[in-house]
Amino acid sequence: MGEPNAGAPRVRVQDELGRVVNVFLLPPDGEGLTVGRALHSDVSLPSKAISPLHLRIRWDSTSGRVTVTDLGSTTGTYLDERRLSPEMPYPWGSSQRIRAGGYTFKLIMPAPVADAPSNPVQPAGVADSPKTLAQPPRRFGLALLAGAFAFAALALAIYSFLSRPAEILSLALATGESGPAVRFQVSNAQRVELLVNGRPADPARLTFDPRAGAGVYAVGAGEEDFALVAYNRLGWPTTSRLIYPSPTEMPRPTFTPLPAEVGLAVFAFNGVNKVNDLSDVILNKGDPLLIEWNVVNAEDVELQPAGTFRPQDAVRVAPNETTVYTLIARNPFGEVRRSVKVIVVDAQATAAANATASAIAQATRDAEAAAQAQIAATATAASQATATAIADAFARAQQAATAKATQDALAILSATSTAVARETAQAQSAAIAQATASAQQAASAMATAVVQATAQAMEARYSQYSGIWVNDDPTTDGVTRLVIGNAGPTITVQAFARCRPRDCDWGVRSQAFTGEPFSIAFAFGDGVTRQLTFARVGDKLRVTDTDSRGPIRTYSFSPAKP
Repeated sequence: MGEPNAGAPRVRVQDELGRVVNVFLLPPDGEGLTVGRALHSDVSLPSKAISPLHLRIRWDSTSGRVTVTDLGSTTGTYLDERRLSPEMPYPWGSSQRIRAGGYTFKLIMPAPVADAPSNPVQPAGVADSPKTLAQPPRRFGLALLAGAFAFAALALAIYSFLSRPAEILSLALATGESGPAVRFQVSNAQRVELLVNGRPADPARLTFDPRAGAGVYAVGAGEEDFALVAYNRLGWPTTSRLIYPSPTEMPRPTFTPLPAEVGLAVFAFNGVNKVNDLSDVILNKGDPLLIEWNVVNAEDVELQPAGTFRPQDAVRVAPNETTVYTLIARNPFGEVRRSVKVIVVDAQATAAANATASAIAQATRDAEAAAQAQIAATATAASQATATAIADAFARAQQAATAKATQDALAILSATSTAVARETAQAQSAAIAQATASAQQAASAMATAVVQATAQAMEARYSQYSGIWVNDDPTTDGVTRLVIGNAGPTITVQAFARCRPRDCDWGVRSQAFTGEPFSIAFAFGDGVTRQLTFARVGDKLRVTDTDSRGPIRTYSFSPAKP
């Protein structure tokens, strides 16, 4: 019975522990098969060390040659420990091994069909039989010998046919409209048995066609360990195993298959991935910033406002002011945009604001003292003017009394006193009005200065926390790095804690600044919280970490070096 693609080469994939995670056939000619982390690749391997489209394997059925091509992967493709240049096909022999990420690929070429023996070996002792034994006639003996060999050849052929081992040509996990499924292809298998998590598979979800050698099993929640056993006609088993993450835990792709849209793989700032977390990035003024990306299925890539670049590239910038960087990936079917705001913090401006706040406070105190002095001086001047006018009036009255009669002198004295009183009242009113206006103007200026000084002082207080802070203890198993910024009086904190192989990102939390010290809580579900309390101590940042499940720890942070 002929098997589909029975003469095609097979590729066996093993993980770092030597476990077989996939076995697949190579289609003849064509574009070959792509291997990558993306679910729309022909062979999907769920590992962060594997790029979305990592490599391609192609079989030329005419020449019998198999080639492997690296598709510009991040971690590289190695042929016998030699890294392959991207986009260049290399011949691959069955004695060589391919390594990509933590996986090893073994090429299994089809075995040549052995020819049946044309001259059977004569059993030992026949030619040396003693001549004394009775011999049948020569013709009858030859016929009997030929019949015996024919029977032996037939028995051998039947045994070879029955004992031919079952082969598992492919065993892989695929996704479709109805959900994930395990698909397999076997050859020379009379029946198959599928074990799921160590137990027999649900027969209602398993279908197998012995003639075509193809089968499929609908994967349920929590099922991740699959062992396929194929039995030949004599009941001899052949086993292959597939270990795959549970469908309930598989990450959903951030892109769709061709040609729906451009797929965005990586968009990172200083090594921090921003595909799913597009929160603001805090940067000290003048510090360098490395922006890197790896885009698939894009004909051109533009980073605004930096320029046009390759699909996998990086650029280093040092913005002096807050800037929004937008990555635009395009192909004929559409485009994808990702934007991140880089907030630039000016440490010198913060220091100048502190100095300005101190100067404004001193100026306010000086203006208040000057206003009070002016009011006192104006009142004193008005009193002195009144006393001088009265003295002049009495002097003129005495002169008039001497020159004229007492009655005229008294009239003059009365008129003069009235005029002097009127002038004195007018002078006092004008002086008091002017002093009042000056005092009101000074008070208004003082109130405005106080409000401005208070606002600037408050801004200086919460701006002193902005920046990137690194734990002084490089061996800490707690919080390792903080990215702090502010939008007005609202402070944002992004915290990173010790994890392997890369620090865990707790995300970004916001809190209105009300004074020192201030606290921000990070909630992780199921009642687990971590509250961080911040206080500036000189040029250091002291952080108290209150863990709802453990003890309270205190860290010392310093500004990150450029």
